[in-house]
Amino acid sequence: MRLALAIKEYLINSKIFKLSNANEKKIKIFIKTKEEFPKRPGLGSIYCVVWTYSASEDVLPLYLESIVGTVDFNQIKSVAEVIIYKTDEITSQYSYLFEK
Repeated sequence: MRLALAIKEYLINSKIFKLSNANEKKIKIFIKTKEEFPKRPGLGSIYCVVWTYSASEDVLPLYLESIVGTVDFNQIKSVAEVIIYKTDEITSQYSYLFEK
């Protein structure tokens, strides 16, 4: 949960990204985390991030890319930065999807 919140904070404060619920073309980021050791919470988490392109809410999204990794409390900020950097790369790579 802290990883998702760190990513959201980066996006809110970003000059190049904006968060949106509008029915418009956008890249969506899906984040799923799970405790690495359920009987020993707080040690670390496994995460998966999936990027999709959505032309509109009534069109099936297009898969773009995904990553899987592990993170512990001390790595949250650096992993969030990597995910934001990867989001920027993906946005640049698929920028033609936003052309009119």
